Amino acid sequence: MWWIGAQAILDDSPADVALCTADRLAEADAVVNSAAVAGEVAVLSLDPFGRPATGLPVGVTDYATAVRVHGDQIVPEHNPGPVLAGRSVEQILRDCAASAAARGLTAADRVLSTASWAGPDELVDGLLAILAAGASLVQVANPDPAMLQRRIATEKVTRVL
Repeated sequence: MWWIGAQAILDDSPADVALCTADRLAEADAVVNSAAVAGEVAVLSLDPFGRPATGLPVGVTDYATAVRVHGDQIVPEHNPGPVLAGRSVEQILRDCAASAAARGLTAADRVLSTASWAGPDELVDGLLAILAAGASLVQVANPDPAMLQRRIATEKVTRVL
């Protein structure tokens, strides 16, 4: 998204498009409706098999069904501008490389994390650096400590963050 001039906004600043889960529709609606022109809300189902979100109100886009019918035809911006917390793509990539190197992440890693991505630095460390290193991520929301070891084994995790 950054190569086409979009910026990730992680707070409640006005936005043209809000991506959210179904349980956060009210927050997303407030963010896009606080912009000069009302924006679009797209719901991500987070279903592991890509099933669409169900029971959405009229006017809300189900991301899974909306993108399936469109091929990627992206024309990158020559100068995309800030992409996350005022930082450029180049700065974010440097931050990702530094974060991955500091933790010794490699493309051979399968990382399990329960960390939040609430802020820009958490997003870099908890998601983007892992992907930039070529590693894969098993992100666990609302972890059950009793199930953690089983999940590590079944997901063939090599690193836990």
